[in-house]
Amino acid sequence: MKTNEAVRDRILRLCQEHDMTINRLATVSALPPSSIKNILYGKSRNPKLLTIKLICDGLGITLGQFFTAPEFDNLEQELDCKLFVRHVPLELTYAGEIFRQYAADFQKKYRAMQHEFADLNKNEQGILRIGISFTRCHAIMPAIITEYQNRFPNMEIQVIENGNTGLQKDLMEHRIDLAIAKFPDFLPGISLTDFYEEEVVLLLADSLFRKVVSNAAPADALFLYLPKNICGSVSDSTSDTNAAGAVSSSFQDFPAPTDSQPEPLMLRSPEDFSIFEHCPFLLNYATDIAGQLGHHFISMGNFKPIVKTQSDNMGMLLELCAAGKGACISPLNLAMSSLSPEQRQKMRIIHIGQSAKYKIRFGCLEQPYQWKAIQNFMDAANAALAQTAPTT
Repeated sequence: MKTNEAVRDRILRLCQEHDMTINRLATVSALPPSSIKNILYGKSRNPKLLTIKLICDGLGITLGQFFTAPEFDNLEQELDCKLFVRHVPLELTYAGEIFRQYAADFQKKYRAMQHEFADLNKNEQGILRIGISFTRCHAIMPAIITEYQNRFPNMEIQVIENGNTGLQKDLMEHRIDLAIAKFPDFLPGISLTDFYEEEVVLLLADSLFRKVVSNAAPADALFLYLPKNICGSVSDSTSDTNAAGAVSSSFQDFPAPTDSQPEPLMLRSPEDFSIFEHCPFLLNYATDIAGQLGHHFISMGNFKPIVKTQSDNMGMLLELCAAGKGACISPLNLAMSSLSPEQRQKMRIIHIGQSAKYKIRFGCLEQPYQWKAIQNFMDAANAALAQTAPTT
């Protein structure tokens, strides 16, 4: 069997296995339907490896999985190289790894070419793949997607959720076009753009707060009382710890607290976290940024926490927190978007200081040509931020 015939038969079999039409395969592979039909109908006698790689991405399989099939038993003879070590799991040989690198390079250049041609034709449609963490997605993506699709109604957004480390890998392996994450200041091969500053805070029901601090030092000695109109992220960048400072950009239009809602507080020092030694905690795992910072602040307080619940599901932890079951360390924007007005009225928000803040950045691969859809998305995201940022 010739290579083009083997590719054709493999595509047809995979479509059957995935219960997918040719047109749907073209859509998920970011290919024109004619590219796949040319392979199937024999017009393309030498299917490009890049095209096959895009098809693999659309099907959610690797090149190795595509070529590990009876149809390709003679492929290595045709290339005069052994590409795979056929055991479980399948392993690439040195030649196979070179084959994979060429395929990845072809894919990168081909996608850049497609995007540049689309921009030249002012063809503002296609699929934009955005990577973001689950918790951050819940807090900010509805507003961003609404703004972006109001501007570009023919664009489809695919949201891929992962942790910060996973998102970096997704970018490098071309599984996403743009990531919104807590990136380091520099990453080789990735272009970074500052987006906004995020802050984690300590939240607990006011009734629980009063129990915790009743046996501690006077509250005035431990906390700064902040103005009620400060609902966003509080900056303590000034050297005078008696001043609340300015409000930084946040991604939620936080409602102003009512007269009955407890005043937001700020710890005078992160070391004062020790007053919560006897407070029950609802914690994220340390794989999450809120979990990492939570464990860090607890260690600064030099005590072993009373952990009642530990989970990756921040929404559930916030619900338990609102019910008075424990203290929760959460991104402020997520808490404000997740809790109802009635729940917020009963919550005490405690800011921890500058060490609880971090930059959220856009990250995308450095490409021969940068697709305008990526910049358009970042512009829409910044516009959504400007519309919802609290004012002082």
